[in-house]
Amino acid sequence: MKPCFLPSTYVIQTSFWLDGRKPSGLLATISGWPQSDFRKNRKWKSSTLKQLDVDIFNKLKEDKSDFSLEDLPSRKNGYPSHFEDFLFVYGGQNHIPLTTCFAVKIDKLDSVLSEAYEERSLKRFKSAMLNCDWLDKDGYWVSRNSQSDKLRADFCSAQDLEVTLEMCKEIFINIFFSFLSALDIEFCSAGLGTKLKLRPLFLDLIPKANLNIEVEGELKLPAKDRFRLPVRRLLELTHAIFYYSKYEKWPEKAVGRNELAKTIGYEETIGGFFDGTKKLTLAGYRDICKSLDDNLGNRTGARLIPLFISAIVWQHLFVNLKKNYKIQSVISYDGVEYKRWWDFHHKEWASHLQSGANDWPTWLDG
Repeated sequence: MKPCFLPSTYVIQTSFWLDGRKPSGLLATISGWPQSDFRKNRKWKSSTLKQLDVDIFNKLKEDKSDFSLEDLPSRKNGYPSHFEDFLFVYGGQNHIPLTTCFAVKIDKLDSVLSEAYEERSLKRFKSAMLNCDWLDKDGYWVSRNSQSDKLRADFCSAQDLEVTLEMCKEIFINIFFSFLSALDIEFCSAGLGTKLKLRPLFLDLIPKANLNIEVEGELKLPAKDRFRLPVRRLLELTHAIFYYSKYEKWPEKAVGRNELAKTIGYEETIGGFFDGTKKLTLAGYRDICKSLDDNLGNRTGARLIPLFISAIVWQHLFVNLKKNYKIQSVISYDGVEYKRWWDFHHKEWASHLQSGANDWPTWLDG
């Protein structure tokens, strides 16, 4: 049977990206088991899986010492709850009840779809999609190339489970982008205080060409500082937020690699993070935030994990690197779909959100 591509595929893959390892490497690291065990695609006994489960989440406890394995939403709910688990483990110290409620809805749909696929039940799979009221009501049955009515009609007429699943990919992308935008807006509202205006902040981390360069003829890659990649933009914004928290004003321009390196003591690696030749993991980002805490005060770092999540997602989706981590290509994304979902949640949750009057730095738009 082929691997099943469901909404949860995105958050599971993102979890691996955040650690910076391939699945086998990540599981080996956090469980303490040999990496070869995970490369063999072996069949596990239920007792072995249970022990692996315990070993993995005992390791995760080291980063979040106030939770036990039984606290994990999947355990409490009695069914796989990948989106809710993701928020529980990676949400930082943010109060995000609206996004969590949305995650619960996605997980319930995802669980039924997964069971239907494992049963090879085309009827049950279709029923789950067509009878999910929020998919239809909130506009998830759309893509760039097909309107809702046509997409639903094609879906209804499909007679093969694999074909049907393939037709759902853009719907599942909509769900994932909607989930990211929900986290974005609630993080900005609750996690960054009440002084700043709400904006689709995660979109400020998509890759952009450096406006100070001149391009003549064919664009030749790679070149230092030709693009401001998501991780670089993350570090610029992270520094700015710490700066703003201390001085109540924004730095006049985005921090440069040399200045940031001096501030946090990462002289040998910041350049690599800026140009994409070195991976930034969650542990590394936490260390950077701790250094900024030590230098600029105002314990802000733990709340900024959602920014890291978005930067790593954009880096993997829109930046194609060669094996030596040199830039091979960069996708220019206009943010249309993402902004549509951000606007949707902004309208839907308006009475629950807090927005201030203070502007963000103007250089963030460049």
